[in-house]
Amino acid sequence: MPVKSMYKRAFESKVTTVHVKAMRDFTRSYKGIEARWFKTEGGYIANFLSNGIDNRIVYNDHGGWLYNLLTYKEDHLPTDVRNMVKSNYFDYDITVVFKYELKEGFVYIIKMKDQSNVKMIRVCDGEMEEINMDKKS
Repeated sequence: MPVKSMYKRAFESKVTTVHVKAMRDFTRSYKGIEARWFKTEGGYIANFLSNGIDNRIVYNDHGGWLYNLLTYKEDHLPTDVRNMVKSNYFDYDITVVFKYELKEGFVYIIKMKDQSNVKMIRVCDGEMEEINMDKKS
C-alpha cells in the first residue's frame, strides 16, 4: 500500500490548533508523552523521540489516524527481519530503518550501503524486495 507523503510544507503547530480527535487519540495511545505537532497540507503529525526511535504519528485533516512512521538504527530492527535482510545482503551495512505501522500491518524500508552502492529494501509480510532508487538519492 503506497503511503502518501504528508511532509511537504509541514509547519510546527501549537497544540491548541490540532484537531481534537487527533489530540484525543494521541493522548490515549501515548500517555505521558509530549510531542511536537506539525500541520501539513493533509493533516497533522505528532513527533517525539523515545528510546532512540524517532516516532511520527500521522493524522488526516479530520483527526483520523493514518499511520505511524518509526525511524531507527539497525539495533532496533526485529531479529527475524534483520536476519532475512543480512542473509541476502551480508556485505551491506544497514544505515537506517523506516517502519510504517499501518492498519493492515507493518512495512519496513531498510536503507543499506556497502563501499560503493546504496540499496533500499522493502520487507512486508515475510517478503523482501529491492526498491529502485532515484539516481539523485
